[in-house]
Amino acid sequence: MNPSELLIEKMAWLKRHDRPLRDWQFVAAAGLLVAGESWLLHGIGCPLRLGLPLVVLSAYVPCNFLFFCNVVGVGNFRELVWMACFVLLCGVSMLLFGALNLAFVLGLSLALTVYLCFAALQDPYCRYRKGMRLLEAGAAGKAAGQLERAVSLAPREARYRYHLGRACLRAGREAEGRALVGSALAAEPGLLDALRRDVLFREEWIV
Repeated sequence: MNPSELLIEKMAWLKRHDRPLRDWQFVAAAGLLVAGESWLLHGIGCPLRLGLPLVVLSAYVPCNFLFFCNVVGVGNFRELVWMACFVLLCGVSMLLFGALNLAFVLGLSLALTVYLCFAALQDPYCRYRKGMRLLEAGAAGKAAGQLERAVSLAPREARYRYHLGRACLRAGREAEGRALVGSALAAEPGLLDALRRDVLFREEWIV
């Protein structure tokens, strides 16, 4: 069990569905939020200098999560960390500047976005889970790319090699796929039974 999985096991109360939302859902959420806020702020006569940062940040947040979930796949825990820091940055901005300072909030939150994305790309468990989602969706070639990255980061993890073998077989790379599946089962003889009983995946939660 890698550190990511151990952390999630200790924080099982945070578990939620880990499938990414569709692009149109993010776009619709951002559009509705911006339209609703613009209408409300105009209705109450809010000055543009106060209302504009709020509207911009309201569109920025779902777009950021679109990138997190659908492009990089940073995982739910890192998403929660980002959101907590974003709320904190907004509070600090109000204290320091008396308003939502876009340069301050966007600059630091974008830096955090880059850091979290880099960390996720170096996390074998994140690459594995993204590969599994792609494999379940029928994108075997893309899944193999993610699973290859997971295997390169954690070469001793038998289940990563096993599912990479499955992805290779589905992508038409039969010799490579059979070799990977065989080596994974040889390294961990109980792996197939665990997979059949769904033991390895029952409580998994992407980090």
